[in-house]
Amino acid sequence: MYDTLVQKPVLPRLRIVNCNVNKSIDAQTDLLQRMDPEEWDVICIQEPCFDWRDTTRATQKWSVVYPRGHNNKVKRTRSLILVNTMLPTTSWKALAVDSADVVGIQMVGEYGAIRIFSIYNNQEDDASM
Repeated sequence: MYDTLVQKPVLPRLRIVNCNVNKSIDAQTDLLQRMDPEEWDVICIQEPCFDWRDTTRATQKWSVVYPRGHNNKVKRTRSLILVNTMLPTTSWKALAVDSADVVGIQMVGEYGAIRIFSIYNNQEDDASM
């Protein structure tokens, strides 16, 4: 018989959710209210809503990562990533991707190194690819 209780090791985890909010402020607000930072690390959003300053809605619990060239007015941003502010800023960095439809981050942690991309793929063409 075992004198001590054998516990399974806790595996490292990274919790990611993806959602297309269809440029709706109501859908994006609802998503932000439902995404508990205690449960999620990364939120990938396609077709986010923007205000008159060309910024999106987020709370202080999330760092917004926009695609490279977001404010250049050539093409509307259709994808972004929110990173949980509880994650150390030294554990992730934005990747340089030349597309308004693709944004990426690289994360390093107990799970190793991983790249995460949020991609808006228009059904009429494959320009984002």
